[in-house]
Amino acid sequence: MKELFNRFASNISESIYKYFSQNSGKMLLSANIIGILLSSFAQAGAVMVNKDYTKSQKKFLASHELIDGLLMVASIFLVTRPIQCLSKKLVKSGKLITKDMAKYLEENCLKDKRGDADFDITKEVKEIIQKIENSDKFIKASEMEKEQLLTKHKKMLNDYSIFEDSTSAIATTIGTITSFSFVSPYIRNQALSNISKYTNNQSLDNKNLYNKPYNNHFQKSLIRI
Repeated sequence: MKELFNRFASNISESIYKYFSQNSGKMLLSANIIGILLSSFAQAGAVMVNKDYTKSQKKFLASHELIDGLLMVASIFLVTRPIQCLSKKLVKSGKLITKDMAKYLEENCLKDKRGDADFDITKEVKEIIQKIENSDKFIKASEMEKEQLLTKHKKMLNDYSIFEDSTSAIATTIGTITSFSFVSPYIRNQALSNISKYTNNQSLDNKNLYNKPYNNHFQKSLIRI
């Protein structure tokens, strides 16, 4: 049983590593979403265990916290994903690259293609590597000479991967900050305001619930009715 559990844990860890190791942006986005959801569940849980509230009040507050969390997650996807896609497209097409990468494109007659909508740096570099590997010079070369012929091209692929990963992380950070600072508050206020108006019409028991925290470990909700 222990061996089975260790194998399962190992497979999960390996899958997580493969999924996130080449893309910090995905890791940051996933971490933000998990953090928001855990926070929402914690707030809702704090409401449910607080003995100072009635059953209807608990239902009212807990549902608001869960909806609040879901709206925050939705706003992150709404803002961050397009920014991530734009960042990836700019790097892929060569519009956003380092000086060394630009120099490589120029040396390999790819400067004129840089920035085109259908231009793919990694695809072009891999095609160059394939042509070299199929050439007579490469076939007849020693192992050391083969490595020398491919060194700068492999370095380009590695530099591209690192740079794309970095820009993805930056794009995710920008998207998350934008979402938390501007988009998320607006969406939450609009949605929860409408929900609260309806809920308050159903029960007067929920009036002025936000004048005190759920318990000593939580600050009072930022939601205002």
